[in-house]
Amino acid sequence: MKTLSIKNVPDELYLRLQAQAQQNHRSVNREVVAMLDTAIRVKEKPEDKKAVLEEMRLLRARVSGPAFTLEEIQQAIDEGRP
Repeated sequence: MKTLSIKNVPDELYLRLQAQAQQNHRSVNREVVAMLDTAIRVKEKPEDKKAVLEEMRLLRARVSGPAFTLEEIQQAIDEGRP
């Protein structure tokens, strides 16, 4: 496996990433890898977008916090939000 180093991450972004990782019971590193994998899968195979969105919804339902609708998730993806 390769190592990737990300520099100059804004504090606010890191805190949001850290909170999301905790919600998903992952390390920050594993959360970033999962996010990159999802983003690249959707870009490579747009037809898989609904499956990825559904997978995200199901994962979200397993963790505490508000559940998001497919429309909210799609909007976040379209806006490029993490």
